[in-house]
Amino acid sequence: AICACLGSSNPRNIYNNAAEVSGTVTSIRVICKKKPKKIGTLKVSYIPLIDRYLIGLSNNFGGGIVEWYKNFFIKKNYYQELKKSYLKGSNYFYFFPFIFGDRDMGFHQTSRGVFYGLGSNANVHDLTKSVLDSAGFSSKYLFNRISKDLNSRKISSVTLSGGLSRLDFLNKIKAQLFGIKTYICRDFESTSLG
Repeated sequence: AICACLGSSNPRNIYNNAAEVSGTVTSIRVICKKKPKKIGTLKVSYIPLIDRYLIGLSNNFGGGIVEWYKNFFIKKNYYQELKKSYLKGSNYFYFFPFIFGDRDMGFHQTSRGVFYGLGSNANVHDLTKSVLDSAGFSSKYLFNRISKDLNSRKISSVTLSGGLSRLDFLNKIKAQLFGIKTYICRDFESTSLG
């Protein structure tokens, strides 16, 4: 997560940019010159080589949810079918994506995923929309936690990378949810860059 976040940093806005890396897990971090006095439940990692702090959170969602869904529902032409299915979904229920537990300090490892409000009229497209929206909302949740705990700093942009950043329609969902300038790394393998 540390290398990925360093690799997806925005050099034009390095201290007010959040790096969101969604591979198997999702990690959102910001780079700081100094360790904040008050960090709440955020994870702080000091990087001696660059004399900076990476502050943020991770969870077990992101690509893990998408891979779980792929193995469970869609077998061929995965990414094309996923987008088609998503666009056909009505999504009138919610998916709480704790199928792998959670790494966030506010939850327990024994948490599990659940569809809430699922009705007899739901179809596979509704499930697809619900699952992918949950990946976006999970990132938004982490972003909000970081923004709240680092309230003295303004995060004015976010850079997306990792395997899920190859799904342009999911990037657009996240950009709408973040409500700030959102960039995509040219090389989604941001860990190697970091």
